[in-house]
Amino acid sequence: MREKRELDQTDLELVRLLAEDARQPYSDLAEHVGLSAPAVTDRIDRLQEQGVIRQFTIDIDRLKLQNRTPVMITFRAHPTDAADLYREVSELTGVEHAFKLYDGTIIAYGNAPDDNPNEWLHEGIEMERVGEVDIDMVETYEWSQQLTEAEFSLPCIVCEKAIQAGGVTAEIGGETLPFCCQSCKSIYEERYEQFQANSD
Repeated sequence: MREKRELDQTDLELVRLLAEDARQPYSDLAEHVGLSAPAVTDRIDRLQEQGVIRQFTIDIDRLKLQNRTPVMITFRAHPTDAADLYREVSELTGVEHAFKLYDGTIIAYGNAPDDNPNEWLHEGIEMERVGEVDIDMVETYEWSQQLTEAEFSLPCIVCEKAIQAGGVTAEIGGETLPFCCQSCKSIYEERYEQFQANSD
C-alpha cells in the first residue's frame, strides 16, 4: 500500500468535482486541476486507499422501478439492542441508507416489496429487538451530496490555522502546499530557501 499523505488543495478539488459528477472522464478532471490524466488517476487511487472516497455509485430513481415501494422506516429499540438491530437493518436487502441515533432509534430508507413489506422486515430482522416500528411510503425524494468550503479547510503548514477563502497555495519542492495567507507563504519560502542553501 502507498504511503499515506495529507490532502492538498488539488485532492480536495478532485473530491468536489467527483461529488458533482462521478462519471467525469479523468482527462476532464486533469484539465480542470492542471495535471496529467495519469497523475489524476494516482491521486484518486490514493483517495480511495485513504477512505476519503469510499465508492463510485449511481443514483437510481426507485419510484420508476416496478414491484418495489420506497419507504422510510423508524425502529425504536432499547439502546442495548440498537447496535445489533442497526446491523440487521443495514444488511436488509433493499435498504439503501440506515442511521442509528443515540436513543436507540434506527431510521432507514429502503425499497420494500409491493406485496408484503411487513414480511420483508420479519425475514431479515429479529423483531424481538424492536419495541415499535413505523413504515411510511415515500412520495418523492432527493439525495444531495453538497460539500462546503468548511468541510475542506486545510491547516496552514506555517501557523496551523484553518485556511479560509483567502488562502493561497504554492508549488514548493515538488509539492502543492496550502497557506492561510501570503505572509505565511513568504515565511515558508524563506525557510525553504535557507534550508536548501544550508544543505548545499
